Amino acid sequence: MTTRPLSPPTSPRKRTKAMHLPSSQRICHDWMVVQGNVHYARDRAHFTTYRPVTAHLKNNIFNPMDELEVAGIGTVEIPVVRSLDNPFDTHTIVLENVLHIPEAVCNGFNPLLFGSSMSCTETAWMGADREELSEWTMAEKTATSVSHVDETDHPNVEIKGGVGDTALAVATSLQKPSLWSKSMLKLYGCIAVAMLNSCINGYDGSLMGSINSYAQYRDYFGFDPNNGTPSTGIVYAIYTIGNIVGSFVAGPATDFKGRRVGMALGSLFIIIGTIVQATCHNIGGFMGGRFILGFGVAISATAGPAYVSEMAHPAYRGAMTGLYNVLWFGGGIPGTFIPWRTSQIEGTMSWRIPIWLQMVFSGLVLIFVPFVAESPRWLISQDKHDAALQVLADYHGDGDRNAPIVQLEYREMIEDISQTGSDKRWWDYRELFNTREVRYRSMLVIIMALFGQWTGNGPVSYYYPQMLRGAGITDNNTQLMLQGVQNVVSFLGAVSGALITDKMGRRTQLLVSTSIVVVLFAIVTALNATNVVDGPDGTPIAKSAVAARAQIAMIYLFGFVYSAGWTPNQAMYPVECLRYESRAKGMGMNNFFVNIASFYNTFVTGIAFTQAGWKYYFLFIFWDTMEVIVIYFLFVETSKRTLEELTAIFQQKNPVKASLKKQDLTEIEEMK
Repeated sequence: MTTRPLSPPTSPRKRTKAMHLPSSQRICHDWMVVQGNVHYARDRAHFTTYRPVTAHLKNNIFNPMDELEVAGIGTVEIPVVRSLDNPFDTHTIVLENVLHIPEAVCNGFNPLLFGSSMSCTETAWMGADREELSEWTMAEKTATSVSHVDETDHPNVEIKGGVGDTALAVATSLQKPSLWSKSMLKLYGCIAVAMLNSCINGYDGSLMGSINSYAQYRDYFGFDPNNGTPSTGIVYAIYTIGNIVGSFVAGPATDFKGRRVGMALGSLFIIIGTIVQATCHNIGGFMGGRFILGFGVAISATAGPAYVSEMAHPAYRGAMTGLYNVLWFGGGIPGTFIPWRTSQIEGTMSWRIPIWLQMVFSGLVLIFVPFVAESPRWLISQDKHDAALQVLADYHGDGDRNAPIVQLEYREMIEDISQTGSDKRWWDYRELFNTREVRYRSMLVIIMALFGQWTGNGPVSYYYPQMLRGAGITDNNTQLMLQGVQNVVSFLGAVSGALITDKMGRRTQLLVSTSIVVVLFAIVTALNATNVVDGPDGTPIAKSAVAARAQIAMIYLFGFVYSAGWTPNQAMYPVECLRYESRAKGMGMNNFFVNIASFYNTFVTGIAFTQAGWKYYFLFIFWDTMEVIVIYFLFVETSKRTLEELTAIFQQKNPVKASLKKQDLTEIEEMK
């Protein structure tokens, strides 16, 4: 293979003036076959000419660019950069009696780049070589092959099938990624820093539930030692309100100077909020700190998952991004066990110490985030192509810029990411709703936010304290310890879910988990119906210790099943559904609806159980059944594709059907 300017084609051509093209079109990523020679335009100034194709040449052009599409037989004029010295000096190739292969067929992996045996099987065009016949015919579902395996580059690999969404499978088969290579180890370090943002959220979520039971905490702020008050509810709610307000800032903050700056900014607000909380002397100061903390968490919860999904190796994106939300328990578990130990301390330090420790995770993010690589997708959006390619090479290609997976990702990013998108305008949210494609994406993001909070993971344990007392467990210290064990069980479920998500698929994972949840809710409802009664003072109590233990077991099992299905997907699925230009703002929108649903849970659940008792569980049996139906008919499968390849799926008339269609790649085998 040699690198040189494109040779003048032998087909008729006409000279054109150097034209002004939008940046997305100036970067050529077309594939073309001209008189048997394969030319691949890698970027603005580099052309690579590969060895001539002489066998089984049927298709004269592969060109997925919309402006070059033709309806049928006709003439195609292709503007081509002519000179390495002046990439905007163009001429036009004119090909007559050729047929354009639809984008859905030949978009994605370029079979002419690495050498392969390719077959277009979707609405393929079949005909004689253009040099022999000028007539073409269309054959639905008939394979048209271009065979040109480069034995010098990949002598042991034969790839059979089509292209499209098989690009990732083909590229990874040509250079199988090692989990313990130098580049992957460096990648783990970057992703670990981003995952600390999830630990921040988990620590607070468990912390407040624990210290709210402290007599020291309730006495200091004048709360009723036995019952909830409007003030205790407001302490919980003010954090959610800060999170909701922060959701509107999170997207622009993450887009403005990059994902790293977004993570640092969120961590800074969290540290400030922690200091205000830990040093306060009245409830007003405590709630002010809670608001600032929630505001910062909103930014961290937007920048963190966006960074992980954009930096993750595409072959392992499911596990890496799924583990992001799993690390909620990385903060949630210490957020339970630390208060369990500090509850023995007399005075205000019993609750101030665990609050001070809230800044540990955000402090680590602030220290290490300057040393991690920036998202290559953000770099592409800022027209920093060389830096983006270097990041991809360093973290996905073992330092090789020409590695198959690196070139695949680089080309797809250039094609998909606009340098003038709405991510450059902090006030512009139109790309979340201005086309049918993005409206469908946004719909899934909102549904995922609501379903993740309303599947019943909180209400299922509403009678947990009564069940503990009914089982003879009355010591507050023991109850705190068991709450920590419950978090450990849920954590194990979440890790299991993250590790199987790529093999199982996002849809199947959610469908199976939610279906089991419906069954568990039915069992919990039956146990409550037969075991929960009103005591002499009107408060619910458990009649049977055996039934109480059974319900405790169901609550633990529910936590495992829910976490295995929903916890990995709560951050991963929304971030996969969003295009780059709207990803940060879309995750801010996701965070907004998560907190709206959480706000509802905080204030409505208690009232509903007070009025309806255990019968309120019937609502969740109905609701979760409805969730299963919605997931089945509306949720797109996002696994086993790069983020950019999902664009073609969401552009289809029926995205669900398109996402479930078996990939064209039917066989990737090592030849002995």
